[in-house]
Amino acid sequence: MKENTPVFELTENGATFGFPKASKEEIIWSNVSKIEIVTSDEGPWSEDLWWVIFQEDCEEPTLMPGGTENINAIFNVLETQFSGASMENIIKAMGSTSNAKFAVWEK
Repeated sequence: MKENTPVFELTENGATFGFPKASKEEIIWSNVSKIEIVTSDEGPWSEDLWWVIFQEDCEEPTLMPGGTENINAIFNVLETQFSGASMENIIKAMGSTSNAKFAVWEK
């Protein structure tokens, strides 16, 4: 089951995200322009919470499911790299059971 679970790993200037035996997406903190959480009404049978990381010069955002290994490390990142991140919206998103989008931080 571990190889079917994506992993979030911190690096010196950001993080990587992806499956253990596949190429990883790179996130550079200084390039991040917006962070959102998107929720759905499809849980618990499907992933129902996604961290959405937008980066400058990237066409598509990085989509990280809430069940990603080590995803809790993102809370330290928000505290140290993204001043003013909305903890209130994160709490709302964590309790959401509907289709919704929550703004966490924007440059």
